[in-house]
Amino acid sequence: MAGCIDVSNLSKRYGDFHAVSDLSFSVEHGEIFGLLGPNGAGKTTTLEMIAGIRRASSGQVAIMGHDPHQDRRFTVEHVALQQQESSVFQYLTVSELVELHASFYPDPRKSDDAIEFAGLLDHRDQRFAKLSGGQKRRLAFSLAVVGNTDILILDEPAAGLDPAARTDLQASIRQLQTLGKTILYTTHHLEEATELCDRVAIMVGGRMQISGSPSSLINQFDATANIDFTLLESGQGESARAWCETHSLVEQSRLSPGGIVTVTTEDSDSFVRSLHHSDLRFKNLRIRSGSLNDVYTSLVKGD
Repeated sequence: MAGCIDVSNLSKRYGDFHAVSDLSFSVEHGEIFGLLGPNGAGKTTTLEMIAGIRRASSGQVAIMGHDPHQDRRFTVEHVALQQQESSVFQYLTVSELVELHASFYPDPRKSDDAIEFAGLLDHRDQRFAKLSGGQKRRLAFSLAVVGNTDILILDEPAAGLDPAARTDLQASIRQLQTLGKTILYTTHHLEEATELCDRVAIMVGGRMQISGSPSSLINQFDATANIDFTLLESGQGESARAWCETHSLVEQSRLSPGGIVTVTTEDSDSFVRSLHHSDLRFKNLRIRSGSLNDVYTSLVKGD
């Protein structure tokens, strides 16, 4: 069964420069899919080709079986795109801009609902030119939401937002998913992508490097965990060293000044249970697993 968004061997060239090369992935109905990568990786170009506003050099995009560039009416009715930079009438108010955009769609959301989604109800009568940078970003999100489309394509919607506003945005995106919306977006916030996305894809140099659920990518790159604990008795150092060196679950161990023990293991749960049954007395137990940031950094530096 075809996905909601299907990208096959998509490429975009500008002369000898390959902005996007042979990109293939799919986004399922009702999924939150994150497109990650450093600046210049080709993320924005990819989103614009998917939305049909930029023509691909080769390859195909299908939105619910339709070509987004050829079937513009279908695309406009079913897809909303929030770009990093958008041109609006500077002297219209937030409410006027949202109502204007609502008029472009056959079944729009109520304007105040879209404004509330973006946390701008208190600024609904403020002119665009008077908004702060973060408020303008939230308004761009509101303009995308008001269309009530099946698919939302969001290009770094959290850029320029403070932590509280980012948290509110994440809650709004989750709410949209519960309403059955499919969301494709780019972000540089890897912790956010880990918590929010069903699947992610990482692009480097215009090419897809890897894709999958955040947890599967983390496990694929590094299934180990680092565990730290502090010995309660200074004389236990040698006992702790010997116990760790002979333990079957410990891959590496280190004893640092202050009685801090660090071990690396692929089975943190079993190791912690074993530690609690040992003769070692300790405090400040901390488990540090791999993260999507580790995966991202490995791929980007590898480029």
